[in-house]
Amino acid sequence: MHPFLLSCDWGSSSFRLKLAGFGNQEVIAESHSTDGIISVHKRFAATGNGKPDNRHQVYLAIVKDHIDRLEMKTDLSLKGAPLLISGMAGSSIGITELNYSTLPFHLDGRSVTLGLIPSSENFPWDVCLISGVSADADVMRGEETQVIGLAARLPQVLNQDAICVLPGTHSKHISIEGGKITGFNTYMTGEIFDCISNYSLLNNAISAPPPGEKSDSEEKEGFFQGVEESSKGNLLDSLFTVRTNQLFNKLTKTANHYYLSGLLIGAELNALKDSADRSIILACGEKLNELYRLGFEYKGLSSRTTCIDPVQVDNAVVAGHFKIFQSTGKIQ
Repeated sequence: MHPFLLSCDWGSSSFRLKLAGFGNQEVIAESHSTDGIISVHKRFAATGNGKPDNRHQVYLAIVKDHIDRLEMKTDLSLKGAPLLISGMAGSSIGITELNYSTLPFHLDGRSVTLGLIPSSENFPWDVCLISGVSADADVMRGEETQVIGLAARLPQVLNQDAICVLPGTHSKHISIEGGKITGFNTYMTGEIFDCISNYSLLNNAISAPPPGEKSDSEEKEGFFQGVEESSKGNLLDSLFTVRTNQLFNKLTKTANHYYLSGLLIGAELNALKDSADRSIILACGEKLNELYRLGFEYKGLSSRTTCIDPVQVDNAVVAGHFKIFQSTGKIQ
């Protein structure tokens, strides 16, 4: 057995590869980029090589490049290390399409649907693809692996019946009952924010703060105003207030950026107000943690919410991959 595991989370808009040891399951090194499945698929489809026979070769060349980077960082030979990939890699625009698992979905890993791509001369790793989960009118790929990992690392939190909120490009509100996922809803909060802030008329009304900069009091007030506006009526009507905030000099462009965040996050969180009898688990990574916690506080949801440490959330996929690998009988 190779002493290390390669854990890949390949989402719509990002690629993350982490190297972890089997002993303590701690992350040793990682490589990431904005080469998400959507952009890779667009490039693949636009080239003359966009044929099914070339698909594995094109996608796995990207994975190999990141593995090479990890070998250079660590001075380790990773040839033959187990490689698990979850997220959009198993979708219709990914490496190969896998059927979804169905509900109820057990959080001990037994319900996972797997696909195997054997190693080759050019790619000396067996690829274990992890499928997603489908409901009657919704699907997810990747988030189920995160929740499996959180349940493995934090059983005292995930063994309760609750709604687990996973913010992101496509935020998920996942119902957990008796150690199983029984339902979920998708909110396109992150993608809508990206589209509006980059491609709409409202683009000129906002300005993003420098990366890593914490919000100041004025910007937080802009965020709270957006959350408040989200409770008043129709989101399609409320969105235009982003423009009038600028036209009437009500907010600076940076504060207006936070106002748009508050408007969209607030609209997402409105759904939780209708589930007053349910506990909530907020599993939010470092990037969005401050804003979602502020949104929860403003909406009066904090008293029934357990917030998971962002570090645990950021490494949940790795923990999920170990649990899935173990549940398939490959680790004794």
